[in-house]
Order: sequence, then C-alpha cells, then structure tokens
Amino acid sequence: MKKRLVIINPLLSFRVRVIDCSPMLRLLQTIGKFIFFLAIGLFFVWLSIKDFNARQRAEIVSYIAAANYWLIVPIFILLVISNLLRAARWSLLIRPLHYHPRLFNVFAAVMIGYLTNLAIPRAGEISRCGVLARYEKIPVDKLIGTMIAERAVDVITMLVLLFFSVIIQLDIVGEFFFHQFLRRQGNAAGKSYSIWVIAVAVILVMLGVWIMMRYFSHLRVYRKMRISIIRIGRGFRTVLHMRGNIWFFIYTVLMWAVYLIMVKIGFYCLAETQQLGLKAALAVLTFGSVGMLMPTQGGIGPYQLIVEKILTLFSVPVKISVAMSWILWIAQMGLYLVIGFIVLLILPMLNPTRHDSAKT
Repeated sequence: MKKRLVIINPLLSFRVRVIDCSPMLRLLQTIGKFIFFLAIGLFFVWLSIKDFNARQRAEIVSYIAAANYWLIVPIFILLVISNLLRAARWSLLIRPLHYHPRLFNVFAAVMIGYLTNLAIPRAGEISRCGVLARYEKIPVDKLIGTMIAERAVDVITMLVLLFFSVIIQLDIVGEFFFHQFLRRQGNAAGKSYSIWVIAVAVILVMLGVWIMMRYFSHLRVYRKMRISIIRIGRGFRTVLHMRGNIWFFIYTVLMWAVYLIMVKIGFYCLAETQQLGLKAALAVLTFGSVGMLMPTQGGIGPYQLIVEKILTLFSVPVKISVAMSWILWIAQMGLYLVIGFIVLLILPMLNPTRHDSAKT
C-alpha cells in the first residue's frame, strides 16, 4: 500500500495523506462508512421518537403528510440562490490562485458535494474539489486549501450566530435552564436566573478548557481538536488578507440571510407553527446547523433531535415539533438530492470541450 504526502496550500501550510489502495478495499471501506454513519443517525432518530407510542407516531406521520408542500417552490428558489452565493464566494478564494472557473461549474461542484454528503458524511468537501478540478483543470490540492478556508469562515459565522441567538432570546433559554435545573432543587430565584445562566455557562466552558489543557493534552482527540482550531484560525486569516474580502463577507451575510428566510417559510408548512417569528427561525437555523455537522447522512437524527428541542422552547407541542423537524430536513435534503442529480447529469453536457486549462 503506497502513501504519499501532498501539500494542500502553501499559504495555509496544511498537509493531507493520500493512501492508494485496491478498488475492492476502497469499496468495502465506503460501504462500511455508509452503514456506520447511518447507524449513528438512526440511533438519534430512535432517541427523538422513543417516548411516543404507536398512535402518537401515526399522528406525527399524519402531520408530515398534511404539510403544505407547495412552499417547496419558494424554498427551492432560495436554495438555488443560497448556493449560487456560496459558489460565487468560493470563486473569490480561487481567483488569487490565477484560475477563473465558470460560476455554473462551481455551483455544480457545490451541489454534488451535498449529494455526496448524503451518502458519506464529510466526503462531499473533497468530492466537490475533485469535480471542479476535473472540469476546470485546477490542481485539487489548491482547491482543498480554499475549501478549508471557506469552511473556517462558516464555522466562525455559525458560532457568532449561535451566540447571538442565545443572547437575544435569553429569556427563553434561561427559562428552560431554570425549569430543568434550578427549580428541581427548590430554588425560587426570580428573573435574575438569566444572569446565572450566563455566569454558569462561562464558568463551565472555562473549566472544561482548563481541564482539557491540564489533564488531556496528551490524548489524540485533544491534538486533533487543537489542529482543527489552528486550521480554522489560519483559514480565517487567509480570507481577511485576500483581495476582495469585503465581497466574501457580503456573500456570507446574504447566504445566511437566505437560509433564515428558508426556515421561516418552512414554518408555514404547518398551521401550528405559522406564528413562529424570526427569533425562532434563527434558533432553529443555528442550532440545527450544529446537528447538520454531526457525522450522519445529511445530519439525520441529530438535526431532528435538536430542532425538536428548540421548537418546544417556543411552546410548540412536542408532536408538532417532531413533525416540523422532519419537514424541514426532508425539504432541504430532498432538494439537495434532486438538484445534485440534475447537475450531475448536465455538467458533462455543458462542458464537452472543457479540456483546456482555465488558467490565465
């Protein structure tokens, strides 16, 4: 079995190890990963519905079946717009490398990446680089470097929005914390519980970081976390120092704004959730994004579990919350599946002569 090291991007100083192995072994590894990640997702699905009896599960299915799926049309349009913005943003990172790929090819690579993630989680990030490298003749190692920088900005943006979502809705989050923890112990504290929520959260985070650095710095998982944080920092600095970075951040803001509108429109699929506002949509978007990052196909399982818990904080009945979590997930993943297969089919047709280099 041969191994070789490839420099991903001199600017970011990342390395990746490419392992050559037989096609049969690769196939078995792929099947094994698919089954393993799917099993994790199904376990979380079971966690989200284990407390319901057969009649209640049938009611949840009836809610999902009775949803207004005509709203898929505007969601479809917004999904295309959001990923065109993502494609345009990725192109900005590629241009300093003196390559100018066609926007449609970048968009198609992004959508095929999402399609791949529905089979093997996180494999889509590499596959979209491979697709664009094939049709635009850009070295794949350079594309992976730009992809890492892009994802670093996404992680930071998600964390900022997550923090913002908690701060502007501290009454809801604090109320949940108060009922679940403080009141159980007979604590009759008044509205000052929100201050305690912040204080306790900060203390716990700082304590957790100190414990990790003090007692677990020798573990492999700690080293991986440290490397990931360093890569995110380097990727963000790359964006800050590139030309045209203002447009990169404009595209990022517009992209997340479109995501927010998509969630808000999704609430109208059920009469019981139509009254939910932008704050609830922001909470579902940010916390749901954490679920999407979990190593399962399309975030299945963790996404539903998280979104269900978030919606119940906004006084949505549990069965409606479960149904809405599935409606939002099915709408997104279904559209990614359809668009991904469409671009997979037409991409070779629109690039019959793209064998020349796109480098200028």
